[in-house]
This record gives sequence, structure tokens and C-alpha cells, in this order.
Amino acid sequence: MAINLSTESMARTSAKRPWTVVGIWVVVFLVAGFFVFGQEALKDVETTKFVFTGNPEPKVGQDLLEDRLRGAHRDQRGRSHRIGFFEC
Repeated sequence: MAINLSTESMARTSAKRPWTVVGIWVVVFLVAGFFVFGQEALKDVETTKFVFTGNPEPKVGQDLLEDRLRGAHRDQRGRSHRIGFFEC
């Protein structure tokens, strides 16, 4: 069965089922509203911060290199600063 998407058939179907058409338009506006305004609400949840969980080998290796070659760079609170990037 082929679906006829001509303007005549869409007008006929819309006239036969007006509440279905209204419901479809409501869904379209809700989805569009989510994409426009919902993204603003999700910005607080998303992050680009990179934090190691646990103590993986790259972090251990970086700590050893810092301590042995340069000495750990520490701030006023005694926390060490890690400078560099990891490539996988």
C-alpha cells in the first residue's frame, strides 16, 4: 500500500481527523521546544572536566616523573599541579 503525500490527500485526512492533526502539532512543538530550551537546562549537567578515577598507571607514571625529574609543583595548600596532556 503506497502512501499518498499530496496536499489533497493530507487536507482530506486532516479534515477527517482534526484532533489527530492537533495532537501531531502539539508533539512537534514540544519536541522543537525541547531542542531549543531543553539544551540550556542540560548545560549544567554536561562537563568537559577530565578527572582520573582511582590511581591508573598513566597518573602513577606522571607522578613519578614529576617527583624524580622536576619535583612536584605544589600550590599553597600542598596539592601538586599536573601540567601536560595524555594521548591515547
